[in-house]
Amino acid sequence: MSPSRASAPTSVMDRLRALLPSSDHPGASQPTPFGLSRYSLLLIYVFITLSTSCVYFGWGPLSIILFNSGAYLWLCNEDEQELAKAARQALLSRNALSSESTAAAEALDKPFCVAQDTNVQTLFTVCYATHFIVSGAAGVLIDTAGPKVTAILGQTLNLCGWFILGGFTDSFRGILPAFVLIGAGADMCFLPMLCISNVFPGSSGFILTVMGASCSLSSVVPMVLRTIQIRGFSFRAVCWGYALLGPAGCLVLVCLFVPLEGFIEEDRYVLVKSTETRCSSIQLPNRLSKKRSPQPPQAATAVAIRSMATARTEIEPGPSSQGAAATGVRNKDSPLEGDTDLLVATLSSRRASSLKRIALHFPELERSPVPSKNSGGSTAPERHASAVAALRQGPVAVSTVTDDDFFQPFVKDACTFLYVGVCIYFIICSVAMNYYQKAASKFLSPEAFSGLGAASPLSTFPCLIIGRVTDYVPIVPVMLFVNSTGVLCYVLALADGPIVGYASITFFSIYISVFTSQVYIFIKEVFTSVHYGKLIGIASMVGGLLSLTSNWLYNGLTMRHFGGDVVPVLWGMFAVICFAYLLLIPMFFGARKKQRLLKEQKVFLIPAECASSRLPPASAPAPVVCHQQELLSGRSLESSQAN
Repeated sequence: MSPSRASAPTSVMDRLRALLPSSDHPGASQPTPFGLSRYSLLLIYVFITLSTSCVYFGWGPLSIILFNSGAYLWLCNEDEQELAKAARQALLSRNALSSESTAAAEALDKPFCVAQDTNVQTLFTVCYATHFIVSGAAGVLIDTAGPKVTAILGQTLNLCGWFILGGFTDSFRGILPAFVLIGAGADMCFLPMLCISNVFPGSSGFILTVMGASCSLSSVVPMVLRTIQIRGFSFRAVCWGYALLGPAGCLVLVCLFVPLEGFIEEDRYVLVKSTETRCSSIQLPNRLSKKRSPQPPQAATAVAIRSMATARTEIEPGPSSQGAAATGVRNKDSPLEGDTDLLVATLSSRRASSLKRIALHFPELERSPVPSKNSGGSTAPERHASAVAALRQGPVAVSTVTDDDFFQPFVKDACTFLYVGVCIYFIICSVAMNYYQKAASKFLSPEAFSGLGAASPLSTFPCLIIGRVTDYVPIVPVMLFVNSTGVLCYVLALADGPIVGYASITFFSIYISVFTSQVYIFIKEVFTSVHYGKLIGIASMVGGLLSLTSNWLYNGLTMRHFGGDVVPVLWGMFAVICFAYLLLIPMFFGARKKQRLLKEQKVFLIPAECASSRLPPASAPAPVVCHQQELLSGRSLESSQAN
């Protein structure tokens, strides 16, 4: 075999491997529960999301299950109730393949009166509203109690909701509270799972879209439950069986595999430089605050990480070594506890490799001024020049820091044009998506309308592609592209013909592919992680609740005011989506400026005094020398400073 042929497969494999999330950043090798590889952990989180997040979005099959079970049949008159009983008896007494049995089954899958239909359909609105009302509370809980507590609460709400739903009878009419609990548990289950993106630094956009796609695909669960019901299982067996295998099973997985305080966020890793070779390894006392509250600069903290310059095979050789990512921290068989101190390891002394990796993860280092509070009277350009020169001459370390100057209060983040703008954009997307689905039968041809059901499953493919693109392209240009697909889907909806209708559905599937993920990615890129849960939770709450105006647009405006004519509202929605450009364009420049300012704060110089130089002069009367082979514990470091 010629060398060229032998090298061809290797070249192809290298190119395919380059598409995978990078493992060079220290966040990729942080400890995981039971030492699982980050990919195994991602599969577990995807399964939890797929099984228990927004299950009620599959409302078509779920409403059929409810009609078949006799939900709200007690609101019908006696004659209609007798028809339902007769149909159920015919279904039980006849052969499953007989025409009488088929007719009875079809009758039971439909409402027997208007009151039954209205109340069952209202359950979706109740569940939807509860879902997004609780989103804000879920975000606050993630930032305060942590993702594990939030997810446990969410799975518990789901579990209780499905148990109550399966136990309803004519005398125990607990359907409404059941759907309130199911809606409340939706984002309580989903939002905590987004913490998995922190173990894929540099690829968080792709991971967030993977989780978003899993959330969308959870709407398939009612279809599976409906298939089981058709096989002859009772409504109670279907609901309670799912409660045990779904929420209860996922509750166990959450307890085992979701860390108490989540994983260390990418923006908590800060590049630092030691100006002496022997000052290459330090450890500062660190315990991540459960409330993620900002600390003053003198309380800057460092956490355990692995060397960024370690070879990829050393960082991520497989499941067996993933738990030992931080040398000597914990046994791979022990689960991760959020308040465990970690070691601070230095970059390799191989300077060329180190600088290459630094340039990859911190490209702003070569061109951005380096702010430093410990630089004396030197100017910013001088500090920048000395920082770059020092980085080229010695080892560097990566640590995490909690600083008031970097992590701003929540109010300062929330009361900005960027956050208000992304919330308004999310509202526009929500209303446009919901109205399109409600009114589709009015403007799409019958052939095209039959294909609308495939829009959500098909959106998975552009979702993953767009998610990977966001790892290389700023999110706002991607949002501009997504908004353009929304404009096109509404423009094509105004035209007639099946081909134009299919084109409209295609653009609509792209438009909804990153419906919520684009907001999560934007907030993760533009804002610091200390308030990430609250920011995404409140954005979801505002966007979700105001999307209920689509009900008024369809029922009140389209059907009543315009007599079923959708054209005026379609033009109105087209104008509103175009208005989003007036938000996104200034958001692009604002986000770029905000990201540049945040990156400029991520480079610090550590002089010979190591840790003590990070403290105010009065707090550091004597230098602390940290040798490369001596990892001082937080306790010994504090005592050495005291002495």
